[in-house]
Amino acid sequence: ADGLGRDGKLYRFYSWEDRTSPDDAIERGILKAVELGFPTVGIETNQGGQTWASIYDKICTRLEQKKKIKHRPAYVAAKASTSKLERNQQMLVDYENGKVIHVMGTHHILERALRRFPNKPNDLADTAYWSWFHLTGGGGWSRGMAN
Repeated sequence: ADGLGRDGKLYRFYSWEDRTSPDDAIERGILKAVELGFPTVGIETNQGGQTWASIYDKICTRLEQKKKIKHRPAYVAAKASTSKLERNQQMLVDYENGKVIHVMGTHHILERALRRFPNKPNDLADTAYWSWFHLTGGGGWSRGMAN
């Protein structure tokens, strides 16, 4: 879960990594976005295509019925056309220039994934790229994003 600060730096507030179902991962992203007040949840759609929109809607409906959320964060799709290595090399420049800050808490989970990259599993490092891309260059979001 990342946000762009007033200082223009990207702050990485929360990281999580484990094996789980797509539904559980999406639900976790929605709940974290709502908890942090972020307006957007990002989902990579290379596997699943258009089905993610209906799954996202189903999960939001279930969370609303259980009164776990009062509003739905926006859903943003990302579809990769380059390799994970190419994508993360783009983000590395901002790390080298001090434009990415790991907030203390779950930072060790992300840092372990980044040190392990490009070795598998590499999904958390790739998730970090997509959040960086949307917050700093791609979509122009300025409040925060849970991936």
